[in-house]
Amino acid sequence: MADFLSGFAETQPRGIFANVLTKQRKPVQDFFANRFNDLYNEYLGQLEANPMQGFGGFLGGQNMQNRLMTYSPQQRGDYSAQTLTPRLRFLPY
Repeated sequence: MADFLSGFAETQPRGIFANVLTKQRKPVQDFFANRFNDLYNEYLGQLEANPMQGFGGFLGGQNMQNRLMTYSPQQRGDYSAQTLTPRLRFLPY
């Protein structure tokens, strides 16, 4: 029975992805919630090198927090540094 459930879960990549995200901190969850396709395409790209690895194993080997930190603060949605200096709306001359 356990083999059936693990095989079924491995055929449902979105379910695996959602399960992995629930174990992450809130900022990581928010950032990666809409990036399923990016991670799944990366998994498919490396599948040739390791054809026996499932999507769950691939996600288990990812450090989501470090991966999040590779993006710029603006890409992560962090605008805390701009609270005192808002974005320029017009150029005075």
